[in-house]
Amino acid sequence: MKDKLPWGSITAALLEELLFSLVHHMGAVEVEWRSSAQGITTSDGGRDIEAIFEQVTPDGDVKREKWWIDAKRRNGTVRPGDVKDVVNNSAAESDLACVIIATNGSFSNQTHDWLKQYCIKNPYPVIKLWDGRKLQALVDAHPAAAAETLVAALEFDQRIEFLSSYFTESGRVLSPSDLDYAWENRARIKSGLFIVQAAYSDFGGLNYHERPWAALLDGSMAAEALIHAHTSLVSCAAHWDTLSIERACNVAAYITAQACCLLPSDLVARILVDPYHFLVGKSESPSIEAFVKPVLFRILAELADACGSDCARIDISPPLAIQGSEVDHYWKRFERPADNGDEGENDARSLIIINSKIPCAVGFELPSSVSCPLLADDIVHIEDVVRTIDRVIEFRKMNPDGQFRKFGRVILEDPRAAEIVNDVVGDLLPEWNEK
Repeated sequence: MKDKLPWGSITAALLEELLFSLVHHMGAVEVEWRSSAQGITTSDGGRDIEAIFEQVTPDGDVKREKWWIDAKRRNGTVRPGDVKDVVNNSAAESDLACVIIATNGSFSNQTHDWLKQYCIKNPYPVIKLWDGRKLQALVDAHPAAAAETLVAALEFDQRIEFLSSYFTESGRVLSPSDLDYAWENRARIKSGLFIVQAAYSDFGGLNYHERPWAALLDGSMAAEALIHAHTSLVSCAAHWDTLSIERACNVAAYITAQACCLLPSDLVARILVDPYHFLVGKSESPSIEAFVKPVLFRILAELADACGSDCARIDISPPLAIQGSEVDHYWKRFERPADNGDEGENDARSLIIINSKIPCAVGFELPSSVSCPLLADDIVHIEDVVRTIDRVIEFRKMNPDGQFRKFGRVILEDPRAAEIVNDVVGDLLPEWNEK
């Protein structure tokens, strides 16, 4: 937030919202907002916000302190008379511990001098002046307060940068309103890191076919997003209890799959092998076995589910990675949009039926010993896997369905159709009979 908030353009209502949130995050146990965004009034008795703080005394008792906070939204300097009015109103309150006069602007030297002399003669209640610099320091110390109130006051690029920084520094995912705002202005997003964080925040909410965040990436942002998906996102998930490593892995798979379609396969492979080299200029490679391969296997499993649902060659039941309606809309998560309960334990096994006599729907030339390029037992050459992912996604974006009917018709029209069906069923019957 440092040097980012446009203090000069903040409204009176936003200033009050910030002060309300700040005292809450500073530890107030009770906070009462005496005026509101409906309009600033003079009937609040000299304060806009009243807060109660509790302090434990040396003998273990709890001391309650009442604070008054008065907001003075100004384009420049607060008039001395405005400060004196608040101070005079507070003088009659015997149970008041502290009075805060806060402004987005500044206080004159004359005001500071007057208040210094006043406090010598009247030490209680304590009178404090919070100007724009003090508020900035408090925002830096309590960034959540600003996130709750002042984000709306930022220009678009500043707002996106702040939300991204707050995700990294505090583990705070984007709120539904943040996501709605960003998606409505998606044509203006230029940050690959923010795309990664938005995809994480939206994961499990709306399906990606409705808000395909990764599809907003272009060539210049794709490399940035891929690097951050395998570095900062994972680091944040490991550091903050509010984030999930498993979810980060799934989002990294989504971003990686899109990057495979946008970047040269050798570049994607080099980033996956050593993403920190591209980020900080030195190698701090993540474990290929611990993270990179699981991400790639996740992509292959998703593609196998989605592609296999429209393939006459293979049938997978239950799906390996994606469920329900996600399969029907899966390919839309890669298409760039217009700018404008307890279910019990799941069996991890899936039955895969393969008819090697039927061609691959995508067009891979496969020997009879290879069932599907997406059903790999191991990953040896990452660049080859990247090429496979790219080819499948690009084909299926153009041909999301119709392949089962196409190749199924070829087989049914084949004079040997009955023989093929008998071969497939005959191979399965002994195993079924045993069970």
